[in-house]
Amino acid sequence: MSLLVKIKWLKETQPELTKKAAYYIGIKEYIFYCLFQQLICDYIASSGTGYFDIHQFNWTENVLKYLSINKNQLPQLFPPTTKIN
Repeated sequence: MSLLVKIKWLKETQPELTKKAAYYIGIKEYIFYCLFQQLICDYIASSGTGYFDIHQFNWTENVLKYLSINKNQLPQLFPPTTKIN
């Protein structure tokens, strides 16, 4: 997945593109959004991004600062056992 590295690379090589980015999501979150119109991500998928704190179950602030992104540009987090209607 390496989303952390991909975002950093995009910001360095395509700064104009990343200025236009509203969200930073993976393919799973994109497909889920297309199907259910909810921008969410479970802890399991989040743990592969490189900017999820597995102890606090939240996005890691210092890594988000390093990437120059904020929590509003990321999906809402939830446990993998959550049922979605």
